[in-house]
This record gives sequence, C-alpha cells and structure tokens, in this order.
Amino acid sequence: RSALYDYNPVLFPLYQNDENGTLTTDLHSELLDRLTGRYHPYFSDADADRVKYLALSRITNIHLCGPHSPPFMANDKETNTYVGISLFDKNLQPIQGADTAINLSKWILEKNTLNFMDFSIHSARTSSAKQSVLLPKDQLFLMTTASQAYLFPFDIVRVPPADSLDDNTTTPPNPQKSTKVKGTPVPMNNDALSYGTGLQVTFMDDLRGRVHKGSGLFHLGPGLEAGKNFHFFESSDGTPYLELWPRGPHRTRPINFATGDEYRSYQQDVDYFPGSIRGGRTSRKTRLNVTHPRDELRSGEKGVRDSFRSPNFVPQERELYRGTACCVDMTIHGNQQVKVGILHGVSQNRVYLSQFYAFLPTPPFELVAATGWFCLGHMREEDIGFASQWMSQRIPANRTAPTSVNGRSGTINCAHISFISGITEMIGNGDNVIISYGVNDCYSRSIIVLKKKIEMLLLGQTTIERTE
Repeated sequence: RSALYDYNPVLFPLYQNDENGTLTTDLHSELLDRLTGRYHPYFSDADADRVKYLALSRITNIHLCGPHSPPFMANDKETNTYVGISLFDKNLQPIQGADTAINLSKWILEKNTLNFMDFSIHSARTSSAKQSVLLPKDQLFLMTTASQAYLFPFDIVRVPPADSLDDNTTTPPNPQKSTKVKGTPVPMNNDALSYGTGLQVTFMDDLRGRVHKGSGLFHLGPGLEAGKNFHFFESSDGTPYLELWPRGPHRTRPINFATGDEYRSYQQDVDYFPGSIRGGRTSRKTRLNVTHPRDELRSGEKGVRDSFRSPNFVPQERELYRGTACCVDMTIHGNQQVKVGILHGVSQNRVYLSQFYAFLPTPPFELVAATGWFCLGHMREEDIGFASQWMSQRIPANRTAPTSVNGRSGTINCAHISFISGITEMIGNGDNVIISYGVNDCYSRSIIVLKKKIEMLLLGQTTIERTE
C-alpha cells in the first residue's frame, strides 16, 4: 500500500455567533445531538459541548509533495481517494476518537469506478417545499466531483468506542431511528472501505451493486450539475441557491432540498431541480446536456473592478474566474450587507491565484466588490502544531515549491498550488473568518483573517476607521 495524503480541508460550523455574543445554531436539535454525541449516555454534556466544527478533507494517494511538480501516484493498481470526516473543537483541534475516512466510490457503488474528490458539506431544511426560514435545518448533504458534481444526502453520528459498553449497560439509543437517510451504515471495521473510529456514516443503498460510470451515475439521481466548483448559499429570505459561477457574470440558480419523510431512493426522493431534463452528452468532448425549466440568474457587476493592482497573469483557459469557496456574511461601506466568497484563476504555468468577491444577498445577487489577485502562504515554523506535522521535518526549500509570478505590481512567490477549499465565520468571534486551503495537493492549512482586513482589501483601502 502507498501513503495517503490529506489536503483541501473544509470546516462546517455547528454554531453561529449572535448579536449578543452568544452561540446559536440553525441545525435541528436531533441532528446536532447526533453529531456531538449528546444523544448517547456515554458522552457527557462537556464532551458534546466541546464539538464545534465538522471537518472534511480529501485523502488520496495522488499528491504533489515533491520538490517536483508533476502529480505523483505510487505504483498502485488504482487511484484511492477517501473523504475524511472529523470533529473539531473551538481551537480547530481534532477530537480524539471522532474521525473516519471513507472510499466513497467503493461504498456507494461497490466498485472503484469513479474518483470522487474535493468534498464539501451543506445543511438544509427538507421538511416542506413551503417551509418557513425559521424551521431548523434537518439534513446534511455531501457534494463532491468526479468530472461532474454530485450531491448525496447522508448522515453522521458520533458513536462511543465499541468496547466501551459492558453486558450490564442499558441498551443504547439507536440513532438510525431518527435519521431521514435510510441505508446501511458504512462498516467501521473494513479496511477496504474505511478507516478511523467514532463516526458512523450512512448513505442510501440503492446505487450499490450496480456498475455506474460518468453520465450513467449522473442521470440516476445524485447528479447535481455538469461541471465543478459549485457552492451553496442562502438569500436574505432563507431561499437556498446554487452558485454556478462567481464572476463575469455571477451566475446562480435556486435549488430544491424539500423531500418527503425519508431518503431511500435517489430517483424517487431526490429532485434538486424539479422539471429539469437530463440528456446524454451532445458529443464525446462536451459536457452533459442538462436542460432546466427556469433560467439561471445572471447578475451585472456595476462596473466592479479589481480593488488593487496584482499580477496580470495569462489564464490557462478562457474561463478566468472559477469558484473556490463561499460564503460568509459581512457588512461593508458601513451598512451594506453582502456575502463574501473566494474565487480562483489558474495561469498557464498552473499557478493558482485567488480573489475575494462580494455580492448582494438578494436576487439577482449583483457583484459589488472584488479584490486583486493574491495567493496564500505555505507552512511556517510559527504555525500552531508545526512540529507535529510530517512536512516540518523537511528542509524549508523542500516543503513547497515556490513559483515566481511576475505582474504589474512586481514579483511574488506563491506555492505552486494554494487551493482555498473553505471559508467560514469563526465560532466565538464573529469578527474573524477562517480560511482553509490545501497546499501543493500535499497538506492542509487554515488561517484566521479579520473581516476588517477583508473589507479593506475589497474596498482597496490601506486603513479602515474603526467605529466604537
């Protein structure tokens, strides 16, 4: 077996900061209790209270941990990619005994026919199509890509160690009874499918045992949209939307998460875009042909220009702006409510650069501000937990492969790939944002950034007056 590498992390906060400085949540109480373990007598209230984030990452034997840049895969017969799932505390430290990694293709399809990668998580209200925004969110969804984007309803339950209950212990509660996803939990004792302990994960069973590739799987229900780099967000009235493209123009489409009481079949219980027609490929080289009954929203940009000068690199493809991570709620210009995301572009020599962008929270979600291009740094000696990371044992020049990017504002050194995979408000401090990203398809890193700093970059200001 070859080594597996963990990168492109995503943080999913279980709580939000309210105006009074306390924590609230938009998750259904049963869903939250299953994630934190509060439903089970083995876990104390202190154990459950410690859980603040759900974290995802890509774990795979494909990496760029080189000093060399070409993708490397060990001499295995096949690519192996897992979705890593962990529980984190408020300090972004993993909670011991609460993590798992699942080979999604082998479990859902029973064959390693699709290389699912770049995972993200979303929560939604699914009880009724005409539901109130005040209802709690009762379902988790896993989005991933394998040439196209797929969306799977799934369930995660924190469970105690298998050897923690003796014969005299009262029968513990069965978390499966209160979940909407009806299927067989992923075995936690099968190394071919998963590894890790403490998290029980369930998907629907109806795709298992059949061979599906490409458009075949897409048309059977879990297919979300042709392409990749999509994100979910909610408008100011709580309506869920799928962000298709971040800029030039900003493109979005409303998405339906409403369903019945249970998830048993992808074809019967999942309909993200009611009335859509999914055909085959228009040619061998084009994307899947999907027709939607409602036109997507395309917003103007009100003459938005990059807020500061930055490298004027030549894009690898015609499509300069690509989705990266979205969204956090912010206020700019004193009182303008916006949602802020991060997009990326790829140069001809495969260097990844990023921009912050801000758009209005009401349809058609017009873009109102964007920064210039920037990149994020690699591992540093002052990073929390630096010494415990295997990369820290390498000499500095061999930890990443900095690439010079020449532009109007001079030359900057960037890691060859710094792919931002997540952005979220920090639990316990609403003035901060946590940005999570993968470096060189090799390892994960997260940084904390002040919202004021992001506002400064969006407005092209060197200083911002603080108001008391």
